[in-house]
Amino acid sequence: ALTMPVHAGSLGLSHPLELVRRGSLLYAAGNGRLEVWNLSGTAGAVQLGATTYFEERLPLLAGIHLAHAGGFAYVANLGNGMRVLDVGDPFQPVDLGSYPAYPTVGAAAAHVEGNLVYLASYSS
Repeated sequence: ALTMPVHAGSLGLSHPLELVRRGSLLYAAGNGRLEVWNLSGTAGAVQLGATTYFEERLPLLAGIHLAHAGGFAYVANLGNGMRVLDVGDPFQPVDLGSYPAYPTVGAAAAHVEGNLVYLASYSS
């Protein structure tokens, strides 16, 4: 039988557009920023670390997709291509670089399988 949802709490995320949970860690990406949160504490969620992976600000509804595997996060972020971030230390995520989505309009989604990252992109 269906039951009514119960509000368990909230996080102070800054413009999250994509969320991925791995164990007790929550990765939130959006508006040029990746945040790492610990959800295991009894006092509620605690932000462990964050990094800005580009300074320009896109409209809030800009498409974004986050994939996570092996201590790395891959953010497909439309015209900004795909960003690769080292999240092995959740207290200090590091932007390692990007892969451009050109000549397409932008990176739409990323998927990780083994040592391969698949990037879907829009064409003009």
